[in-house]
Amino acid sequence: MLTMPVGVGMPTVLISGLTVGATYQVQFFSGRSYPGLDGRLLKYGDGLGNFSPEVSMAENGFTSMVFAFVADAASQHIVFDENVNLPTLNAYVLRQVSA
Repeated sequence: MLTMPVGVGMPTVLISGLTVGATYQVQFFSGRSYPGLDGRLLKYGDGLGNFSPEVSMAENGFTSMVFAFVADAASQHIVFDENVNLPTLNAYVLRQVSA
């Protein structure tokens, strides 16, 4: 299950229903088709200060990033950080790759 609370600060989502000790792969899809996006930089984090490389979001720009992690709890926070605080998450795929 993916939940996204509304509030101030960096937007986060919570992936829940994980099995502790299992390895997961998650893929995020982000994109925008409207003008005026030049200079927007998006990165994903784990809520503990670890972030992906930044990707540039431009008009009609679509990106996908894949991450793997071992669940150390039944849920995992994902942070979306964009330099103008308007991050986009269009879709995600989560799959367990080992027990």
